[in-house]
Amino acid sequence: MLLDLALGAGPSGVHLAHALTERRPDVAILVLTKYPDAQSATSDGVDLPVGVGFLRKQLVSEPDQLVAAIEQVLADRPDQIRQDKSPRRTFPELPDKGIVVLRLLAEGHSNQEIAKRTSLSVKSVERWLERIYREMKLDTDGSVNLRVAAVRRYLKETGAADRG
Repeated sequence: MLLDLALGAGPSGVHLAHALTERRPDVAILVLTKYPDAQSATSDGVDLPVGVGFLRKQLVSEPDQLVAAIEQVLADRPDQIRQDKSPRRTFPELPDKGIVVLRLLAEGHSNQEIAKRTSLSVKSVERWLERIYREMKLDTDGSVNLRVAAVRRYLKETGAADRG
């Protein structure tokens, strides 16, 4: 099964992958997505189940790459197709919760809404945002809007800005 992580309102592709592997462990699953990792697509930071391949859309430049990835998953070698586990992860300096906060920020949510969706306090969200800005080495002299700068970098780094 070829699966995206962003499925609209409701459960994500991560949750669907968990349900499928529980009910149909014989089904091979390859995730093809714009996200740098599975946690970036969920507000609860859940990772993909074992045995699922992961391919980032922006890293696929030839149809043969997709075909090869599908063949690896069908041959029960999904661990060889886990671009989310590579050392070149988009934001290696941020832990999973920071990635989730950054993704929700990029979706346009307020601090209050991010807090609600992540079960954090508003103050904790503010501290996470300060850490994100610091880790991204954003200019904090007041010359740029830090929220906008962080979102722009997130969209650029994840390839989401190219999707329109």
